Amino acid sequence: MNAERQDSRSSFMSLLSRHRGDSLDEANPSISSIREEAGSGSPRPESFHSAVDLQEYSKYHVLIHLRQGQDLPAKDSCGTSDPYIKFLYGGKMVHKSKTIYKDLNPFWDENFNIMVDDLNHPVELKVYDYDWGLRDDYIGQASIYLKSLPCNESQDLVLTLHDSGQSMYLGQISLNVKLVPILPDVLPTSSSSSTPHHHHHHSFTHSPVRGLELAARKLKPGTWTAIVNIFLVEGRGLLAMDIE
Repeated sequence: MNAERQDSRSSFMSLLSRHRGDSLDEANPSISSIREEAGSGSPRPESFHSAVDLQEYSKYHVLIHLRQGQDLPAKDSCGTSDPYIKFLYGGKMVHKSKTIYKDLNPFWDENFNIMVDDLNHPVELKVYDYDWGLRDDYIGQASIYLKSLPCNESQDLVLTLHDSGQSMYLGQISLNVKLVPILPDVLPTSSSSSTPHHHHHHSFTHSPVRGLELAARKLKPGTWTAIVNIFLVEGRGLLAMDIE
C-alpha cells in the first residue's frame, strides 16, 4: 500500500510540474495560476461540443477519480488541516469525499460518478477543513468545465484552488474525469394516418431494431463503443427433457 501511495504521489508531482510549466508565470507562479482558474480576464476552456452535440444527448455520466491534493493551507493551530471536498452540480451537493486528517497533501483515491443534464453548468469543488464541534473552515474552490471535456476520453486535471476576490495560492487538486453520454431511448415511429395499412404487423414504419440502427448512424465516430439489443422471439427443435 505504501509503494502504491508513493507511486501515485510521484505521478502526481510529475503531472503537477508539467501543469505548472505550461500555465504558470515564471515571475509569480502562484498568482498567475490563481488568475487563470478564477477567470479574471482569461477565457474559459474551449468547448468540444457543438450545438448539435448538446441537442443529441439529454444526459451524461461524469466519471471522477479524485486522486489527491497538494500544498493545501494549514487551518488548524497545530499547523495542519483535515481536508475534505464537496462536489456540487447545479447548486446541489452530489458527492462528499472522506476526510483526511492532519495532512496538507491528502491522498483520497476515490472513484464515483454523477449524472448531469446540462454541460453548460460546471461541477464545482469546494474544499473544507473539518473541525470537531465547530464550523468547518473554508479552504478554496475550483470548477470542472464539462463543455471542455471530449466524450469517452479520460482527462487528467490539476485544478488550482482559489477564493473569490483573493489572489492567494491555496493549493491544487489532482483528479481524472471522463464524460460519457447516455444514449437516449429510441422508440419505433408510428405510421402516418394518411397512409393506409392492410396488415397489423406493418403498423410501424420501422421496427425497434431498425430504429436503433438509424440512431446509431447519427452518432459521430468515437462517441460510442457499441449498442447491443437482444429480442428473444421463439425457440425451435429443443430436446425433450421431462419424463412426460
